[in-house]
Amino acid sequence: MRLIQPWGHFYVALQALDKQLQLFITEYSPYVRMVRILVREKKLQAHVEEVPARTRIRNSPYYDVNVAGRVPFLRSSKGVEVQGSRLILEYLDQHDGCPILESANEANYWEYSRLEESAVVVMDSISVWSRELKRPVDDRSKTVIEHETARSRRLAEKWESDIDSPIMRGPLNYPQLTLACALCMDQWNPYFEWRNAQPKLEAWLKPLETRPSFAETEPPSKISIN
Repeated sequence: MRLIQPWGHFYVALQALDKQLQLFITEYSPYVRMVRILVREKKLQAHVEEVPARTRIRNSPYYDVNVAGRVPFLRSSKGVEVQGSRLILEYLDQHDGCPILESANEANYWEYSRLEESAVVVMDSISVWSRELKRPVDDRSKTVIEHETARSRRLAEKWESDIDSPIMRGPLNYPQLTLACALCMDQWNPYFEWRNAQPKLEAWLKPLETRPSFAETEPPSKISIN
């Protein structure tokens, strides 16, 4: 199997740009946090300006910047725009030819991809659940909250065994970064209680949580729930 970097030509185009970039963020998004962690791990703070964005509100000025209204969103001073956490991570990590996130290889491609997708599902589930809890009480969907609560517990139980994979125990990579940021959402969702029931998973996460890049990107507070 020959692994292809599908964005190679795109990287070449971006490499020709100046090194000053704007990263549009919200403090509570785990998708954003992955990128903010990488910026610190790569020591790119001088080249990447973090710009707060107001999302999910009517007529936000941010929609003039990004019509989709999503974060993270990366923009160069020359107008090149990159959307989506995975693509932004790839660009910031690989554009200088010195990536720090270990990618899949021919031998582990399918297992690597399976684990990364499983980690994304955890992040998606807890994000939907947390977003629902931030709504006014009368606007919340009990069905959605119950579904995502149960799903997140099942996923945590599955990861208690999957965390033994060599891919999750080696150098920092996309599956690890994704899962770590998903699990750390218990820092602001008070109902996401997984640590006591998954001791191996908690032991795996602790060294990552102590890294300065994680500490510097912690959310300011838990979700305020009425």
